[in-house]
Amino acid sequence: MTIESLDLTKGELLTIMYIQLSWIDEFLMWNPFEYGGITKLSVPYEKLWIPPLSQSNGAMKEKSGQIINPGFAPVFVLPNGMVLLVTTGYYVTKCDIDTSLYPFDSHTCTFYFFSALNDVTEMELNSHTSDFAFGLLQQNDAWRHTKTDFKKGTYSAENIVYTLGSLEFIITLKRRPIFEIINVFLPILLLTVLNLAANFVPVNSGERLSFSITLYLSFVFITSAMVDEMPHVANNIAFSSYIMLSLNVLNTASVLWSVFMVRMATWENKMTPVPISLQKVVRFCQNIGSTTTTKVHPKINTTDDDSDAISTAKGLENSDIYDEGIVEKESILWSDAVKLFDKIYFTATTILVTCVISVMVCLWHLSE
Repeated sequence: MTIESLDLTKGELLTIMYIQLSWIDEFLMWNPFEYGGITKLSVPYEKLWIPPLSQSNGAMKEKSGQIINPGFAPVFVLPNGMVLLVTTGYYVTKCDIDTSLYPFDSHTCTFYFFSALNDVTEMELNSHTSDFAFGLLQQNDAWRHTKTDFKKGTYSAENIVYTLGSLEFIITLKRRPIFEIINVFLPILLLTVLNLAANFVPVNSGERLSFSITLYLSFVFITSAMVDEMPHVANNIAFSSYIMLSLNVLNTASVLWSVFMVRMATWENKMTPVPISLQKVVRFCQNIGSTTTTKVHPKINTTDDDSDAISTAKGLENSDIYDEGIVEKESILWSDAVKLFDKIYFTATTILVTCVISVMVCLWHLSE
């Protein structure tokens, strides 16, 4: 058995398989001693009775339902009446597609074999093994089998007056995700991390907005290319699609944030006053982040009585009077507000990006 491809859109597995069928035909028995010691005959399969087996959920690539390849079907007959038929070809079967964990997804494909012309009382289906024969299996670079199973059952319906025997061979395929991780997801995550660096570009340098837009266009380009690699299904939408949507929203917000910060920086040049409420917020955050120091105006003489000068400065620290000899209250500029907002935004986006990366790592480990 060789796994050629798995079409997630159609839910079809294409394989190259060797199928061996065997049955007992009482009319083909002979005594080897009476026929010159002949113990095996090779007979064209057209000359013999062949079990009318079909595959209900797929079959050979060219002929639906047929499992015997007329171009390659050698038949051997043994003296005890056992007939051995070996056939090979390209086989297509339907699969249960679940792409919710893409690129760590796994899918279950089942081969249903049955005989539509014979009741279970006329022909019983059995398997020599309870598994696939993987002795000649060629590993697929994109998929690996993780689980196999075998079931023997019967099939009946209201409009069918007899019961059909069936065999089910089940194989579970798991994606090898290293290609998608290296070539798709890591570049997207690196672009998102790089987009965080836009907060360190000074708003008055003129390069911040162009830097953010360039990164955003790169992100849009790589995510558009990623769409061709992802499964195109409406049900069980991949969880990674929602992650990519979140990163896209985050990068869009980064561009809008850069536009807002550059606009805010221009208010300082226009001598637009900073609102009192915003000044209080900025001053409060500055006091939390650093130790408060007392500023004494140079005109105050601290050589005669340092303690009196410092006391005077502390008493006038919150004064709004700006004159010589008075301790001046430090004014809040728009550049101070921009620095504070950038720090808050950088912290929030860093936490979000870290959460996204953690979710991807958890999905990888849970899928193993």
